[in-house]
Amino acid sequence: MENRNAETRTSGTIVHSNETRLAILELANMISVPMALNAVVNLKVADSMWQNGSNTPLTASEIVSHIHPSGTADAENLQRILRMLTSFGVFNEHINAAERRYSLTDVGKTLVTDENGLSYGAYVLQHHQDPLMKAWPNVHEAVLDSSTEPFVKANGMSAYDMYGENPEMNDLMQKAMSGVSVPFLNAILETYDGFDGLERLVDVGGSSGESLKMIIEKHPKIKEAINFDLPEVVARAPEIDGVTHVGGDMFACVPKGDAIFMKWILTTWTDDEVKQILNNCFKAIPDGGKVIACEPVLPHNTDDTHRTRALLEGDIFVMTIYRAKGYHRTEEEYSKLGKLTGFTSFRAIYIDYFWTILEYKK
Repeated sequence: MENRNAETRTSGTIVHSNETRLAILELANMISVPMALNAVVNLKVADSMWQNGSNTPLTASEIVSHIHPSGTADAENLQRILRMLTSFGVFNEHINAAERRYSLTDVGKTLVTDENGLSYGAYVLQHHQDPLMKAWPNVHEAVLDSSTEPFVKANGMSAYDMYGENPEMNDLMQKAMSGVSVPFLNAILETYDGFDGLERLVDVGGSSGESLKMIIEKHPKIKEAINFDLPEVVARAPEIDGVTHVGGDMFACVPKGDAIFMKWILTTWTDDEVKQILNNCFKAIPDGGKVIACEPVLPHNTDDTHRTRALLEGDIFVMTIYRAKGYHRTEEEYSKLGKLTGFTSFRAIYIDYFWTILEYKK
């Protein structure tokens, strides 16, 4: 029987199987997936389909009547988007005679706005803003010249500087991080005991202070909670009972505490910069103190699972947008960086699908 997955050579010419040709066509057109997701988030399709929990299958025309009551929207084009995303598990398709109806899968439900106004929709939109999209055609430049990020080459400034100058971009970024991190923090607070016994906790890069709010609600014995971020970030942070906002630069120094907490910080910096951050954290805690870092951690081996793909895709995002030599690391690489900055013990605690707790003890 012919092996259709094989590639053979005839007189020096590669003969590609149908499967391989289809695979490369799919990859080449993969931009349709995130852009279609962007479209359904902008149109608030998931909220209109959810209907307070009923998730009743709807036609594209019925969805359009919810999201655009004026009647001028194109239901046929919406259905094209829904069909494509159905093939990626975002929607369920229900066919009755010639009529197609759609409902949300568990994946689609992540785009539904919850009672706190959060969803993964903001994460989708944040990744596809115009300045970020301008950077992607320059990914190859990160190979040719890693001294400057593709984002900087496309926009003339770093993403962090642009967030500082553009309140709308910064607000969307904070909302995106909240939508993604709140479920993770809930998982931490249910299973991780590393906050027990702490009296003073510092969140480095804590943005709005939402993470600290959740932590001290679960651990009321924490007497002081310091939300530490850039001055322009904490200037816009809301007042939170029990949380003190402090502006500064983590590369200069970190406020003192029994423990330092950080989330999605180390992965966007080079090894030398991570060592500087960890060194400042080391100086800020007493003997026996610890750093609790929550980061994406790459597996040692590469496979095609959703988890590995999400982590590796995130790694390329960091390289393109934030730091050409910042990267998602393996557990072994994080352990080595801790030893180089003086920490005596390290453990990785795998709680969530994406983030891992990295605990460094002094």
